Amino acid sequence: MPTKPLSQHEIRIRAVQTLYLLENQADETVENALDFALGYDGDVRKVSEIPAFLTELIYGVRTKKAELDEKITTHLAKNWSVKRLAPINRVILRLGTFEICFAETPRVVAINEAIELAKAFNDEKDAKFINAILTKIEAE
Repeated sequence: MPTKPLSQHEIRIRAVQTLYLLENQADETVENALDFALGYDGDVRKVSEIPAFLTELIYGVRTKKAELDEKITTHLAKNWSVKRLAPINRVILRLGTFEICFAETPRVVAINEAIELAKAFNDEKDAKFINAILTKIEAE
């Protein structure tokens, strides 16, 4: 029985879950982290059913990580680095920055999605922080 396609928002949730796991477990493979994220709520998909957008986000963020961190750091408080941020905020900021700078996602959509992800995984305060940083990056 075919599985229901994931919405763009659901894809971003899976991307955050995958990237968060990879951020916190250095020895984890992308494939295992992705399997975990997809299976977290009982969503079991074959490799051929994994949306291209999901793999684009995951591999894009991983490939451009240093560049994304540099962009984010320029908008943090003096003497702050990306490493000082909570891991979930790092992941959401990297994802949002990747979408703004490298994906075909409209910038306003990338920022709004990052805000919604921050609200889902954190709280309103973190969502406002992420909004402020991504708005500055978008304005570059």
